[in-house]
Amino acid sequence: MKTQIFNNHELTPLEMDEDIQMSFPLDIPITQDAVVYQVIQVKNGISIVYETRLKPTKVDDLYKNYFNHIIFIGKLHLSDFSTDLGMMKTYEKDTKDGQLRVQIMEEKEGFARGAFVIILFTTNNYIY
Repeated sequence: MKTQIFNNHELTPLEMDEDIQMSFPLDIPITQDAVVYQVIQVKNGISIVYETRLKPTKVDDLYKNYFNHIIFIGKLHLSDFSTDLGMMKTYEKDTKDGQLRVQIMEEKEGFARGAFVIILFTTNNYIY
């Protein structure tokens, strides 16, 4: 995967250091053309925000397939706030190690004109 990583202000490359790469569950898919805007790592979790030029329906299929075929604990929670203005879905499921949330939003303007994706993984000992 060739991933460009930028911060929000200057569009300069961000580095995904080894600690971040190691703490992000490797089996969570990210699109091949992902442009990563933000990676935040805290003690008990990590989030990645990226854009893709893929159609939102294709991105939705990617994560729907992932959530339906990976072994998780409990039931899949799907929130669908899609309207005539565009798609907005959130998938949430518990794993043996924590909770995974993926939010997909259709982007009709801007860089990608495809989908904006937020992935949040928190470990079981996450304190709110």
